[in-house]
Amino acid sequence: HNFADSLSLGVTELPISEFRGLVQVLKLEWCAADYHVLRKNCVHFAEDMCGRLHVDPIPEHVSQCARAAEMIAVRAERWFDVQAPEKCA
Repeated sequence: HNFADSLSLGVTELPISEFRGLVQVLKLEWCAADYHVLRKNCVHFAEDMCGRLHVDPIPEHVSQCARAAEMIAVRAERWFDVQAPEKCA
C-alpha cells in the first residue's frame, strides 16, 4: 500500500472522556475476528467512527468502493450459497 493523501474531516466536539468511552465501545464492536476484506473493513470502520465523532464523512470516492465490494460479497454468497462469517461474541 502506498500512502496517497490525507484530508481533514473536521474537529469533534466530543469531550475527551466521551472520546475515550467511544474508543472502548469501538474496540468491542470492531474486533479483529469480525474483519472481512469486503464486508467489514477499515473503510466501514472509518465511516462508523466519523459518524460517531460528528465530523464530515469520508469522501464518496472512498466509501463507494467499499459499498460496491460489499454488494459483490453479498451477491456472491447468495449465488454460491455461502453463509456470511459469524461475529465475535
